[in-house]
Amino acid sequence: MFRNSGSARNRLALIGVLAAVMLGSFGCATQTWTVETIREMDKELVARMAKIEATAAAEKIRVDGQLNEIRGIGVDARNRADAVNARLTQAQASRLKRAQVQTLDVTFETGKSDVSQSDRAALQGLLKGLADNPTYTIDVVGYTDSVGPADQNVNLSWRREEAVRRFLVERGVELNRFYFVGVGEELSGDDTKDAAKRAKNRRVTVTIFKFVEN
Repeated sequence: MFRNSGSARNRLALIGVLAAVMLGSFGCATQTWTVETIREMDKELVARMAKIEATAAAEKIRVDGQLNEIRGIGVDARNRADAVNARLTQAQASRLKRAQVQTLDVTFETGKSDVSQSDRAALQGLLKGLADNPTYTIDVVGYTDSVGPADQNVNLSWRREEAVRRFLVERGVELNRFYFVGVGEELSGDDTKDAAKRAKNRRVTVTIFKFVEN
């Protein structure tokens, strides 16, 4: 587009040179004819240049419009993303508004992750309440005493919570209702000289929650 505009200007310059040559070479009549001819050619070139410039201006307006549209789309997308984030934040805040319904400790033998018969019976007692209230959620947290290496205790706490969680899932509780973790001996404290405290720390705590309306 701009190349054409430059070409038109070059032709104007060439016409000027030709005019000078022709005016110097011929008489008055010829000069008059030459001037008129140049004027016509000049009008044509000026019109072409005006058309080229108008086309360039229109193209610039079109491109600027597209850029503004793209910017608008970007702003709209950002606004929608912010709205989604706000909804997620609100949903998460609502999710944390839970009220405790019931809690149960399942205890284990030293170094073991098998659920005892007595604890199985206690867990069985939770199933009806969970079945009757499908919006209830369950937190399952595994612990150990401080005896033994810390890394092995972390693994043991995970095996314990998994044993409890599997017991409930196999009896119909949906997996997506659980929040679960094994924390090892992290919260045990110094229990090496206290047998009763060690026994209490070898546990999985099952806590049932219900959602609370805002």
